[in-house]
Amino acid sequence: MAFTTVVSGRFYEEMIDAVRKISDRKGPFTFVMLMPTSVHHPAEWNAVFSAKWLDPLSIGEAVKTIFDELSATLSNAAIAKVQRVSVLRTTESFVREITSDLGIPIQPGIAYRVQSFAFSRFGVDEAILFAATPPSQSNNPQGSIQNSH
Repeated sequence: MAFTTVVSGRFYEEMIDAVRKISDRKGPFTFVMLMPTSVHHPAEWNAVFSAKWLDPLSIGEAVKTIFDELSATLSNAAIAKVQRVSVLRTTESFVREITSDLGIPIQPGIAYRVQSFAFSRFGVDEAILFAATPPSQSNNPQGSIQNSH
């Protein structure tokens, strides 16, 4: 079960637009999420991405690709709020559990503040979701989280 609320604001609108533009250029996302870096810095975010088209890349290449795409799409003020970019493989348990726990796919176009039992199992109290669609079965090897910025 997940509790969702639609969020709005300039930063979220820019992120929605960026996710849409990157999806149009590269392919759909399985999962896009923002998590606050800490309770002390609620306006700074960790951005987490997962997509089939990122899976074949090394984690370093995938992080660089996403960061470059965000830098080309977001305003300087918005990109300054993204403190870290992480990429998760679509085969990772976090991606699979979160996307299946939500019950309905979240397509790019709206940002949702989500509180979910699946999130809390991984130590995440709440997050902003921009995309969450259960990945299809994949034979890709399980990856790991890498960070940049």
